[in-house]
Amino acid sequence: MKKGFSLIELLVIICLIAIISLVATRSILKVVKEDDKEKIENIDTTNINTTTNSVDVNILKTNAINYINMINNYITMAELGMDSNYDLNKLPKNYQTECKITNDNDSTDFINTINNNIRGQKPDNVILIFKDGKITNGTTIIYEKNIFIYDGENINLENS
Repeated sequence: MKKGFSLIELLVIICLIAIISLVATRSILKVVKEDDKEKIENIDTTNINTTTNSVDVNILKTNAINYINMINNYITMAELGMDSNYDLNKLPKNYQTECKITNDNDSTDFINTINNNIRGQKPDNVILIFKDGKITNGTTIIYEKNIFIYDGENINLENS
């Protein structure tokens, strides 16, 4: 009688090990991805530099970029009607043609909706300029006396 395993038995064992490894790897990667996402969401973007007592301008610029992206995403989701959290009625009047909104006018409800969904520091003041349903150049976002102007593609620091 022969001792050992046949070739077929070894192949079956190797296949079972491969399947178990695949399932385990997917589960581990999912846990790592969720952990990374949680870490990113919990980043405190109001890191204050104690020597100058002012917020890092690069963090504020990132906040301004995220603010623009959040508004464009809100508009897209509201127009598609795929999620009840994105209410088309909260969008500013005439946003599909041309309009300008600030914290002071009748579109405060829209700005408050956006501000409530922001993680990190909220802007002190905003002037949003819409044209053809998108935010366009001239949009201004102010964080702690730093004025960021959106030119349609990029955010630039006007003054500080």
